[in-house]
Amino acid sequence: MSESLRELTTAGRIKMPSYETVVNWVNRSWNAIDIGLIQRSFKCCGISNKHDGTEDDWIFNYERLGQAKSEIA
Repeated sequence: MSESLRELTTAGRIKMPSYETVVNWVNRSWNAIDIGLIQRSFKCCGISNKHDGTEDDWIFNYERLGQAKSEIA
């Protein structure tokens, strides 16, 4: 966003970006999100853990959030 060209109004204010520009910003941001981090976050919060208790060690274990997604069981 900050790298885009800024057009100014006659009053010298920055013009509102076009809807297409905003959609492109959102699209690039959305695609840059690490899906594995989201999955690990849900496990850390206890939302998507197995009900048999085998993944209870994930709950509030913030060190696991930084692990590679290949380590998710």
